[in-house]
Amino acid sequence: MRLLLRLCTLAVGLAAILPAASMVATSPVDFTVPPGATILWTMDVTNDANYMVPSSLNYVTASGVGTFTDLFAIAFLVLGPGDTAPAVGQYDVDAAATPGFVSTGQLVLSYDLFSVDPNDPLFDPGTDALSFGNLLALDASVTIQDAGEIPEPATLGLLGVGLAGLLLAYRRR
Repeated sequence: MRLLLRLCTLAVGLAAILPAASMVATSPVDFTVPPGATILWTMDVTNDANYMVPSSLNYVTASGVGTFTDLFAIAFLVLGPGDTAPAVGQYDVDAAATPGFVSTGQLVLSYDLFSVDPNDPLFDPGTDALSFGNLLALDASVTIQDAGEIPEPATLGLLGVGLAGLLLAYRRR
């Protein structure tokens, strides 16, 4: 019985310090784009308890077709209890990416959790740190579109001028 009581106490104590955060996409996470395109992934990151310090946002994939740039964790940001902040990542697709190629992966946010705001003058990293290297993830994918699938503006313009000319010729008769 004592062991059960101690385990319950430990579980309640751990629940108080375990990461309580979420990440929700505010833009599509699955893109179909031509080679050379730039994608912006946007998410809302919400911290439910304690103080969260995001350290990096990455696109983790076994088969990438571009370069990911973290536009979120580049500045020291502290999310207090109940705070929400937008996270943004940019993905530049290689101009030589093969049409039809699909890159699947995850957008992964790494963050640390503290019991006291790290900006507080009384903050002590030795005693106020709760956990490091916590992760939030969203599934994402990039599909490379065949250049033939994308109508060029000049082609559409010529088609429109041609149809207008046919219509004008028909009305004159």
